[in-house]
Amino acid sequence: MRRAGRVWGIVAAMSPNGAAMRDSMRLYLTLMFADSPLDRARREMLAVVTSQANACDY
Repeated sequence: MRRAGRVWGIVAAMSPNGAAMRDSMRLYLTLMFADSPLDRARREMLAVVTSQANACDY
């Protein structure tokens, strides 16, 4: 999966395990796009804050 012209590290790390990658992408799509009381901007903001709290480089 390419985004912004490159394959992100997390996707590259999961790519050898097709089931893990499929399930992770399914979770991401559900969290970001399923019906929710949170709008998309708030979901993205929560994802960024969580990544920062976990010291993620991406």
